[in-house]
Amino acid sequence: MSVLSSYKSEYGQVGNLSNVILGIFGLIVLSISIYKTIINLHDIANIELLQEFLVPILLSIMFIPFIYVFFTYCRWEQERVVERIIIKNNKD
Repeated sequence: MSVLSSYKSEYGQVGNLSNVILGIFGLIVLSISIYKTIINLHDIANIELLQEFLVPILLSIMFIPFIYVFFTYCRWEQERVVERIIIKNNKD
């Protein structure tokens, strides 16, 4: 409804109401999540969970140089192919 109300001014009050309801719902979900995190902190704060959280981040960061080298090599290979075509055409 929020999107529809932005296009038609006659639905403005409905859009405001839906935004308020969604905001309240979001705050409730956020507060419940924070509450459960604080209550179960002993289950969350351990080395295994830290490793599970950090491994994907580290692997993603370590993947960036590989992608850079791969695309650099692909670009270099494309240039070599073009050079070979130019040299072949010049010889003929």
